[in-house]
Amino acid sequence: MRPSERDPNGPHSVNDFFKGLNCFEILSIVMEEETWLLHELNEDDKIHIADIFFEEITAKLKKLDARIGAINCSFAGKKYKNWNIHFRSVGPDFEIVEFEYDEDGSDFSLDL
Repeated sequence: MRPSERDPNGPHSVNDFFKGLNCFEILSIVMEEETWLLHELNEDDKIHIADIFFEEITAKLKKLDARIGAINCSFAGKKYKNWNIHFRSVGPDFEIVEFEYDEDGSDFSLDL
């Protein structure tokens, strides 16, 4: 459990939360927190992915007559190889519905 998810009736500060733990339990929590943070995109990352999606990928999706789906974000750089976007068509264009972390994600070419 991350300190931010602790029981509201339990310790009232992060220091109180860690007081009763040994060093291995603390290290485990810190490592879990770091892993959790790796699986989050910040707004700049989302904007970067969306810019490339709309500039480069949507034309390819239109050629394939795509309407709805998910696509790996490696087109935006290796940093995003474990991220997918879910998209759908809106009139003649597309919108990004959500971003999803996928530990086993892999890319594929949309080039015909």
